[in-house]
Amino acid sequence: MTSTLKKKTMEEFRSEYVKYYERYLPALLDGGDAERYIRQVYDYLELMRPGTRLNLQAEGDKLKWMLVAVGAFMAAQDHWMDFELNTDYTKLRRVFLPDKFRRLMKKPPGKR
Repeated sequence: MTSTLKKKTMEEFRSEYVKYYERYLPALLDGGDAERYIRQVYDYLELMRPGTRLNLQAEGDKLKWMLVAVGAFMAAQDHWMDFELNTDYTKLRRVFLPDKFRRLMKKPPGKR
């Protein structure tokens, strides 16, 4: 397998868990290790300060659990405005977002 093809496959794998987290999350919330890990990741993401970067890397199943947690987190509330994923889904960064911009983004498109 060429490195370009391998990289593309990893990007698709990573993006699958983030974009379609709702396919995986219910089975992982069974009170076991996966649920505890997902909650830890989610809590950490909530506490991240602007400018903080998280490398999305973990061993074994924990990588899948982390990516599912990121997907669920990004979809919740207004987190999509505060965080950026890089194109290969290996880093997540919290950005500074001025309150004025946040209020503007919450308005319907015709009222901006």
